[in-house]
Amino acid sequence: MHINGLEFVFTALAHMEAGVCPACRRQLCSPRTHQFTCSADCHRIWIDSIVAEVGETRVVTDAVTGVSYRVPTRHILERGISRRQLAQFPRVQ
Repeated sequence: MHINGLEFVFTALAHMEAGVCPACRRQLCSPRTHQFTCSADCHRIWIDSIVAEVGETRVVTDAVTGVSYRVPTRHILERGISRRQLAQFPRVQ
């Protein structure tokens, strides 16, 4: 799978590894393996800022079939994306 403009995911991972909330810059109280932010409010602010920066959708290409789909950035960040899920999103012409 190839996601067009993948740098936003690496930025998110860098913040998580640093143990810092990307919205408020506070130190996270413990190492987190499943959360990037310190609270639900910070999560919403952070996701909204990424969507504003990179756009509402990303083009994701199935590496096996070569078919591209338009996937909401919010979906990728909050739930991830698998090859099986791609068919539920609109194809890019």
